[in-house]
Amino acid sequence: MFRKYLSIFHSRNPSPATRAVFAGAALAVAASGGFLASARANPVVSEQFNYGTGTTNLSGGNGGTGFSGAWTTQENVGNAGYTNLTTNSYTDQGLSLGNLSTSGGAAFASITPATAVNFGYRYAYDRPLGVTLTGTVYGGFVSNFTSTYNGDSTGLFLIDNAGGADPYPAFGIAVQPYGNFNASIVMGNYPDSVESKGTSALTGPALSSGTTYLYLFQLTNVGGIAGTAQSESAWVLTSSQYNHFAASNTLDPSNLNAAGTGTASTNVTEMGSLTDSPSNMGYINPSPTLGDWLSIQNFDYQVGNNLTAAYGDIRLSSTSLADVAPVPEPSTSSIFGFGAAGLGLLMLLRRRVASARTV
Repeated sequence: MFRKYLSIFHSRNPSPATRAVFAGAALAVAASGGFLASARANPVVSEQFNYGTGTTNLSGGNGGTGFSGAWTTQENVGNAGYTNLTTNSYTDQGLSLGNLSTSGGAAFASITPATAVNFGYRYAYDRPLGVTLTGTVYGGFVSNFTSTYNGDSTGLFLIDNAGGADPYPAFGIAVQPYGNFNASIVMGNYPDSVESKGTSALTGPALSSGTTYLYLFQLTNVGGIAGTAQSESAWVLTSSQYNHFAASNTLDPSNLNAAGTGTASTNVTEMGSLTDSPSNMGYINPSPTLGDWLSIQNFDYQVGNNLTAAYGDIRLSSTSLADVAPVPEPSTSSIFGFGAAGLGLLMLLRRRVASARTV
């Protein structure tokens, strides 16, 4: 159809008005299909926490894609063993961030230790992965935390040995205040061992307690040869920063690194990277795998202090950062409306051409 009208367009010396109608029609029809291609994300792991209304225990939640089992929730107090977590760990109050496509509720923790114990209080939410990702892996999630004590921490990890005495994070992003609320990235170490090898604090302005951020990360050489170098890069964005990169189609590692850290919409709030050989890190399964489980872990060490953390819209992809931080797809009505407008313009052009032939 387009080829037919294109040949007429070139052979008839149409008026400027007809040229404008043709151009508008072609753009409208093409854009109606282009919206779908640009907006559609294809993460291989996705959890948006659609588990009904109210607050409840996340344990048993089995929604999303890319998993082989349901969520389990556990509590570990000091040196004591793990027990089933009895407090609420799911809320229907989801997190939103700018133009990011979000839905559903959130996993959350609220911890206030009543007595001092060695190694503090740990709330963990674990879920087994049902996919195998290798090579370069991208991830993203939104999170909001509050705390007043600089020894607390909360983070999302890809781990081995979930629920065991020592769950080994293969990769992860943790938020540990250090007195000024900087995020950190973890490769093959305990998430609460902030001074240990395999953990590196991100650089940039301090994060604000009670603010929702988008956390993005890129892992390389996943599933490679044991002992070979792997890397993890991470970026933390505000809503305005995400909107800027998404709108300009520049949400990729090279552009995020070039933006520099800062508070402007054209900056990245925090960023950093860590490269090392897994065999050098200690406390790690030496096989450089992605980890068998997705884990949300929260640690509170201060009596009377409240640590609150919420996580939503967790995605993993083997394609790009844009896949794990998509903009909303246009509604069906807007797509068909835009396409119909284009077809209407094409019909008008057809009548103009037919009229010209009879003159």
